[in-house]
Amino acid sequence: MERKDGKIQIATFDQSGHGAVLCVKGIYQLARAALDSCQDVENERVSRLVDEALERMDRFILANSIEPVTMSQMKERNQAKLRKLRDDLSGPDASGKLKSCKADVPERVQSPARLVSAFDETSDEEFRAKVDDLLLVPRLPAMNPCL
Repeated sequence: MERKDGKIQIATFDQSGHGAVLCVKGIYQLARAALDSCQDVENERVSRLVDEALERMDRFILANSIEPVTMSQMKERNQAKLRKLRDDLSGPDASGKLKSCKADVPERVQSPARLVSAFDETSDEEFRAKVDDLLLVPRLPAMNPCL
């Protein structure tokens, strides 16, 4: 636990074997931002699956967080995060060169285009089963270990 800016922050480490929900949510948010921002990454099926998964993760986070948070607060945070990710994916970089959704994004595991492509190669059932497994065990939402 750490007090920062008048709030208590709790650092958790997922030991469930099912994955760090906040980490996975961040990856899915990157995919959502790519689907919104990248012309060469459009995919309605993956969009639907990602939206369903993010909604389920939000409900899990609300149900298992120590800090009380409302769905409305969660949606505001999500929108701010998505705006930042979309900005990271589009427009010019600091040197004036146009960013590409096919390039690796700093501090991300892989390029957004490859991420969406990997999701597209997964069947609906397999995609949902992975989310089911992630959310199977009630626990504090953790960011680490992040893939």
